[in-house]
Amino acid sequence: MKPSKDANFLRELATLVEAGLPPATAMQKLKSHGRNWIKVEAELNKGSKLGRSLYKYGFISRYEQEVVSIAEDAGRLPDGLRTIAESSEKRAARIRHLKSKLFYPFSILMVAIGVNTLVLLIGQSGRSTLDILINAALQFIVAFFITRQLLKQLDKDACTLLSQAWSMRSQTWYQLLTETTVFGVLYWQQQSGISFQEGFKRTARLIDHKAFKKQLSLLSNKCAQGHSVSDSLNQSELPVTDQFKQILLTAEQSGNWSIALSRQLSLSEEELHRTVDVLFAWLPRIFYLFVVIIAANVIL
Repeated sequence: MKPSKDANFLRELATLVEAGLPPATAMQKLKSHGRNWIKVEAELNKGSKLGRSLYKYGFISRYEQEVVSIAEDAGRLPDGLRTIAESSEKRAARIRHLKSKLFYPFSILMVAIGVNTLVLLIGQSGRSTLDILINAALQFIVAFFITRQLLKQLDKDACTLLSQAWSMRSQTWYQLLTETTVFGVLYWQQQSGISFQEGFKRTARLIDHKAFKKQLSLLSNKCAQGHSVSDSLNQSELPVTDQFKQILLTAEQSGNWSIALSRQLSLSEEELHRTVDVLFAWLPRIFYLFVVIIAANVIL
């Protein structure tokens, strides 16, 4: 399902569960979303947990499964479902926004390739028609492939992106994504009574990259030894911003850890969106550069 549809389905499911229906019964009352939907119902009827079943058949990500699983164990399933529904809506809005930035330059590039091909076919270029058409087809394929790869990156869940982009951990966007992902789920875990030690350990299971997992395991061990989260964070190499570390330290000293973290996570998420927006602002220029190259090819 698309993110927007995910959000609607999750909100409806939360409402039914909140009304007192078991997850399996609630799923039966909702409109079917294909064969996997039926498989989820079957899993639930066998006694499986909702979070695990939804993740198994591709309805939610690993991160979302963790939130739902925590919510199930804490008796707060409707809250957990609404949390990931809101996250899904924000992701859908971000994807639409970034796609809109690519549509116009991609269209211009396609027109440029088409015009270049017509000029070469009509003019006396000295090249065969087949050669011109093959070259145009290759240009279309390359442009389409690059655009598709960029859009595929947008659809990846945060845990996958953090694992695959570890080499970019010094970049601000990566650090902000780490904050919103790792401490976003940690905040939910804390609200459900899970210790910092266990929280970091559970979060490590969501990440594939060994170095990232190692840092989360280190944080878990430090917390188990009695260190505070901010102190443990300073002793690790988990990629977060210095501002975030300072906020955690201040929050612990003031005794308002949960409230301060919630506010900072909102700020980090907003800053992440702005940072990604700036990065994507450069992408149209790449397409326009291709247009200039094609135009120069026609002129010369």
